[in-house]
Amino acid sequence: MPGRSIEFSLDDELEALRNSPEWLTGIARKKQIQYPDFQMTLRRMKPNTRIPEHFNPGRICVQTLFGHIRMHADGRTFDLPRGRCLALDRAVIHDVEAVEES
Repeated sequence: MPGRSIEFSLDDELEALRNSPEWLTGIARKKQIQYPDFQMTLRRMKPNTRIPEHFNPGRICVQTLFGHIRMHADGRTFDLPRGRCLALDRAVIHDVEAVEES
């Protein structure tokens, strides 16, 4: 990523995901920021879609910008409507389901 800063509109980026060819699959994503020690990915999910179990080698923070998702991790279900955040430690197996468009 060139330069030392990046600026973008989350609303514009989320709308672009809705207009992307990937949206036809029900889940569209875009890496907004990619550094060796940090990345930010936006995802947009249609209702009743699911990202199957997986893990990240690093820590993650998931924030619901709109809609409603649920995540399953560590034997628990985390309910994440708009405005909620969940942080997971390294290598925690989890999945994500969209309760509504999110």
